[in-house]
Amino acid sequence: MQKTELKLTTGEIINIYDDVYSPNELTNICLFFQNSYYKLGSVSVPFIESKNKTFFQSAYTNNDVQKSGVESSLNYATIVRENFNGMHKESSWVLCSTHLTTYEYHVDSYHTDSMNNSNYKTLLLYGNMRWEKSWGGETFYCNGKGEVEIAIQNKPNRIIVADAHLEHKPAPITLQSEVNYRFTFVSQYRKNV
Repeated sequence: MQKTELKLTTGEIINIYDDVYSPNELTNICLFFQNSYYKLGSVSVPFIESKNKTFFQSAYTNNDVQKSGVESSLNYATIVRENFNGMHKESSWVLCSTHLTTYEYHVDSYHTDSMNNSNYKTLLLYGNMRWEKSWGGETFYCNGKGEVEIAIQNKPNRIIVADAHLEHKPAPITLQSEVNYRFTFVSQYRKNV
């Protein structure tokens, strides 16, 4: 596993982990994502607001996460230890996007105590077996002032950890993509009180 730490100009840290899973582990995880039950959902809130905020999602129970194999890797345990000490997992889900899916900039926590602090963190796992950078789907992050600052490439076997109050959005999938669906596993963690 390889870790890259990015620091935004306003001081927030985004951790990127590559090669988290063995090829066999990643295959099983991706197959679990592909065979999950999806329904229409909305960005980080339980109701559908508009066309731009609607896509297919699969809400995962802790049992689903366990069955998926996402948390069974020793590397995953290291990521949790490094990033979520004193926190607990609140929820997990998988997003399924196509080239028709559009997103707006959003935060992953709308709790009033999450703004301008690190009470909430988000973990993203890109859940495809293969992905070419020309296919789009990278994730744009804004700094603490709301300015778009970095793009993180959608890359198989990559996990991103960031504060949940950082605005971000995935770029659209290009028409050149040879893969019809972009799968992204998301877990939200909250500080223990």
